[in-house]
Amino acid sequence: MIPQTVESINGQPLQLPVAFQVNGGDATIKGAEFSIDAVVTDNLSANIGVSYVDAEYGDARVDSFTLFPSFAPDGQIKGNTILRSSEWQGTAGAGYQAPLMNDIDWYLRGDAAYRGKQYADPTNQSVIPDSTTVNAHLGLTKDTWSIEIYALNLFDNDEPVDAYRDVYFTNTTPDGVTSGGRFFPWRYTVTYPRRVQYGLTWRMKF
Repeated sequence: MIPQTVESINGQPLQLPVAFQVNGGDATIKGAEFSIDAVVTDNLSANIGVSYVDAEYGDARVDSFTLFPSFAPDGQIKGNTILRSSEWQGTAGAGYQAPLMNDIDWYLRGDAAYRGKQYADPTNQSVIPDSTTVNAHLGLTKDTWSIEIYALNLFDNDEPVDAYRDVYFTNTTPDGVTSGGRFFPWRYTVTYPRRVQYGLTWRMKF
């Protein structure tokens, strides 16, 4: 793969990290999912959902792991959990809406989403921790308009949401290998969520 040059400093090109995706072999995925949406009363609605997944590599290997002592000599990863696969995930929410005055209703809505831990690569040695995110909405609505205040990620969850292996080729010596001469210069790029956000939304219908 060819690294992407994006800018330069003092005449030296800088490069974006390059991600690698390879086929590892076969795998087995089993699971179940349950969800329900309910109108509890004329004003109150609710929903809940949960899923379970058992995702496991079968006869699979990653050639770039062959030099790692834990996976030598063939890079075998049989029995490991498939990367970015949560065993448990769940959602829950509830909303209440009622008349306020004239043709205007007020409403309140809250939602929570849980994602179990995931592995960032097939080694199962790099973990994306479990996380829970809560959102809340309070507003007024009419046939032709609505106005709403909201809070996203209300409890300021800052756990990583993703991570992946990549390479900065500028981390190599002129002959294209690391200073140790044995390992490719793998590294991880980690993505974090937006922190707590507050806002106001106004919608009109024409």
